Amino acid sequence: MASTTTAVPQKSNGLATYLSILWSPATAFDQLRETPTWGWAALVGIVLLLVATFISMPEIVKVAHIAQQQQLATMSADSQAQARQAMASTQGIIPVFALVGVLVVTWLIWVISAVVYAIGGAISGAGAKFSSAWVVSVNLGIIAFVGALVNAVILALRGPDAISSPLDQYTLPSLGMLFHDNVKLATFLNTYNVDYVWLYVVAVIGLERTLSMKRGAAIATVVVYSLLGAGLATAFAK
Repeated sequence: MASTTTAVPQKSNGLATYLSILWSPATAFDQLRETPTWGWAALVGIVLLLVATFISMPEIVKVAHIAQQQQLATMSADSQAQARQAMASTQGIIPVFALVGVLVVTWLIWVISAVVYAIGGAISGAGAKFSSAWVVSVNLGIIAFVGALVNAVILALRGPDAISSPLDQYTLPSLGMLFHDNVKLATFLNTYNVDYVWLYVVAVIGLERTLSMKRGAAIATVVVYSLLGAGLATAFAK
């Protein structure tokens, strides 16, 4: 009697899939559609961002000090005295706030982007689920985190003395570098630096491959998400 063999499905390697988004996003998102994984992506992504934060901590502290000075400049003399005392007592915990902020903001961005992707999928008729959108969102993070790491290294090489305004913390090429005197416009354009443009292009691929969205709908969804992020960054820029 002829023997028959059954092929055993190959177990997905979430870490390998996550890393391959950098050089083979279409294949990676095809794999994520078949075997959705995000645990390794979340863990490695947060580690990358924490490392970037540690590397650029002196520059982050310098930006915080500049923001404090800008705030003091809008206060009366009496208010300034009280504010200076309060600020002096919190100088040592600025790094702690920065690190905690990384953890909180990262998860918040993942949730927001997943919601936008899921809504885009639903409106387009792709029937996307939040769980699938979440997988795309978390795995896409590697592009932003690699960019953050490169930005941190450049900042560290320049040193905190090179920071004279919050805009100086953006080192990756963008049109924002041409409008340094206009904080709002520069901030808006800095959200479209070379790293984020790369991320948005790959996001379209992710929505097509993992959420089965048509290209037009995927592009529209990513444009909406990018404008949302740019708008929020611009609103808080000073």
